[in-house]
Amino acid sequence: MKKLVFLVLATAFISSYSFAGKPPVAVENAFKAKFPSATKVNWEKEGSMKWEAEFMYEGSKTKVMYHEDGTWLKTKKDISLSDLPSNVTAAVKAKYPNWIITKAEKSESVKHGLLYEVDMKKGMERKDADFKEDGTVVED
Repeated sequence: MKKLVFLVLATAFISSYSFAGKPPVAVENAFKAKFPSATKVNWEKEGSMKWEAEFMYEGSKTKVMYHEDGTWLKTKKDISLSDLPSNVTAAVKAKYPNWIITKAEKSESVKHGLLYEVDMKKGMERKDADFKEDGTVVED
């Protein structure tokens, strides 16, 4: 029984490790061209065809996702709450009264263009929502 448990754990560890690592050359080249001064870069494979890097860029924690052929898909960057557009802040207050914004991110993707993602809390409850710059909620 102990051998079976060890084998299962070892397999799980090896499987999870195989999702991290070095992306294809096309992805690395696209990343270096877009984020030449990135530091503390960590890569992770997302599914069978996507790669995500988490890194520091221009003083902010940033994430970017690429297709394995090097096609850019999405960039997400932490921003301060004061950097949220006033339309987004007003939309949060109107749609989610009594909720407090705890974190904000600015994202840009092929699918949605520019969005602002906010994490909110109300007591012990937590939720997040995506907004266009004009304050429109984006339902995914």
